Amino acid sequence: GLGRAQLATLQRQRLSEGVASLRRAFDYYAEAGEVDRAMAVAHHPLPMAIGQLAGGAELIHQALGLVQRDSHDEGRLLSMYSLAVSREVNDFAAAQDAYTRALAIAQREKDTGLEIFTLAAAASVDAFQGHFQDSLEKSLRGLELARGVDNPWAEIQVQFWAALDRYSTGDLQGATPHLKDL
Repeated sequence: GLGRAQLATLQRQRLSEGVASLRRAFDYYAEAGEVDRAMAVAHHPLPMAIGQLAGGAELIHQALGLVQRDSHDEGRLLSMYSLAVSREVNDFAAAQDAYTRALAIAQREKDTGLEIFTLAAAASVDAFQGHFQDSLEKSLRGLELARGVDNPWAEIQVQFWAALDRYSTGDLQGATPHLKDL
């Protein structure tokens, strides 16, 4: 609870304190063999505070060791890991591998929500690396899926990246409809 509250309320330059609190809780639950509680900590979304967050990727990487390979839990963690490893250590190859594996799990499990979340994460990773066309393709695919389910949060995520990708490539007219939907 402390880590979640800190991540929600602390100033950007102090966000790693929230991650440290999550880390302590995760370590405690993992050592106590309470895997479900450890996973609840690991699944807590981390803010996209580039350069302000440290330890999230490591926490998620450790959590990946507690779940079954190719499981739904692994898919969720891999999706989150792709964002964290991209932002914290700028490891595009590891981020790409993580979101590719997460997408495969989401598609195999027919979990549209996870697929949209992963496509949004992948679009973010690609955009962060300046691969705006790749990011746009993922965003548009996510948007296609989001329109078929009742998940406004997921739709906002892919709308945001589609708008940013179009804007970044100079397609202001193309960005406008995405912005109107936000």
